[in-house]
Amino acid sequence: MLDAGTCLLRPLERGDFATTLAWHRDRDLRNAVLGYPFPVTEEGEAQWYEQALADQSRRAATFAICADGDHAALGLVRLSGIDWIVRSAEFSIVIGNAASRGKGIGRAATERLIAYGFDDLNLNRIYLRVTAENLAAIKLYEGLGFQQEGVCRQHAFVDGALVDIVMMALLREEWSSRPKGRA
Repeated sequence: MLDAGTCLLRPLERGDFATTLAWHRDRDLRNAVLGYPFPVTEEGEAQWYEQALADQSRRAATFAICADGDHAALGLVRLSGIDWIVRSAEFSIVIGNAASRGKGIGRAATERLIAYGFDDLNLNRIYLRVTAENLAAIKLYEGLGFQQEGVCRQHAFVDGALVDIVMMALLREEWSSRPKGRA
């Protein structure tokens, strides 16, 4: 378990399967996080799940986001594609429980996973992709020290339209030197 203040991060468990299946079947949620564009079957989710569990501690670290004192998953946060030589990983997050959005849980979970990536996994760079239209997420990431590295024009197809993807990254030295009071 990783304490994130307003929430806890715990490893993904087999008991989370039904919850993640419902999230991955939610088209709007998939579009918001640049997810898989095709209908998600139970078998497909099982394959994703087995891969996520198999990759744990090798090339990925996947955590369920839980309310403090509750074991039920509200979302997922993940470092994937971990490159142990370059010491980099891709960050992703989804708050699957709609009632939990906009309450600071995503920020707390992001801060905790970044700290875990730099302090415990010894990463040097954490990067992410976000749609250019997702201004709230971009503002959050910039507030945590992520820098925009570029824009991939018309790089994703979301809700029937091609959209730009903003590439952002945070280096260990930037995280370590952030002003006090910023997590």
